[in-house]
Amino acid sequence: MVVRHGHVVAEGWWRPYAAGRVHLAYSLSKTVTATAVGLLVQEGRLSLDDRVLDHFPELDRGVVAAGWEDVQVRHCLSMTVGHEQDAWPQVFDRMSGSDFDDSADWAPRVFATKPTQLPGTVFAYNQVATYLLAVIVRRLTGVGVAEVLRPRLLTPMGLPDIPWHRDPLGRELGFTGSHLTTEAI
Repeated sequence: MVVRHGHVVAEGWWRPYAAGRVHLAYSLSKTVTATAVGLLVQEGRLSLDDRVLDHFPELDRGVVAAGWEDVQVRHCLSMTVGHEQDAWPQVFDRMSGSDFDDSADWAPRVFATKPTQLPGTVFAYNQVATYLLAVIVRRLTGVGVAEVLRPRLLTPMGLPDIPWHRDPLGRELGFTGSHLTTEAI
């Protein structure tokens, strides 16, 4: 799809895709999640300076790796939580195929991955950072990212709801899993 001066000038899809068919947006989902976070910041319900752990008061601090105590929402948005590489493979062994059937909360597994640097000092493309943001959105609002966006963005723009891949507790993955049409993107 090519848009020039606000108008579609060319578009085309190959099978099985079509104009009205949603498809997995992969990492563009991170932008969708960040948009929900930005709206909550604008509304004063969340601050970029919030410590991430403060949004998880029930967590046994004994299972939280050292280094997480100073990670802020801004670090999750900028993927500067202190990991030097994506921590998602440490959280889940994708080769075993069994971790994704786990019905337990994934957040403690994320917080068990030790940041090796101070927050804000090193960038790593990091799935766990955006996953935590999606979880925080749900915790603050009682609804997910898609539901936060519906009245504030999707409906006013005439866009459809966004289906998502979710964790076993029903929370959007945040870093991937949103399904959008090309025009919605």
